[in-house]
Amino acid sequence: MQQPELTARLADAEILRQREVSVSTFEVELSAQRWDEPAWEAFFRENQWIFGLGLRFQFLSVLQNQANYGGGDYSRRGEQKGEFLMTSEADERFTVLVEIKRPDTKFFRDAPYRSGVPGFNTEFVNAVSQVQVNNPHLGN
Repeated sequence: MQQPELTARLADAEILRQREVSVSTFEVELSAQRWDEPAWEAFFRENQWIFGLGLRFQFLSVLQNQANYGGGDYSRRGEQKGEFLMTSEADERFTVLVEIKRPDTKFFRDAPYRSGVPGFNTEFVNAVSQVQVNNPHLGN
């Protein structure tokens, strides 16, 4: 006798188990800070489900890894690339540019910009600028 709901529950349990292992790995590596940016990129490529969480469950799927947004010359120097070019999975689809930074990247400067106003670190501001320039709807 076949039990399709049992099969579905077992499959769901296995997905949950794999995600728990991934979250555990994420926590360990976040704390240890051993991975460089390509290692984090590989982790997120293997765990794309993470990108949909916290986004009103508008899950994302990868269109292309290391997408080239232009800017390169004939030798490919100066290319502007992002970690992931993604799209939302919904009735209305949106392109999403993902730029990842290492966990030890400082987003804020030590001193505030003005009283009560945080000052952003240059590396963070440059990452935001890169995404804006690479997205024709945001930049230039």
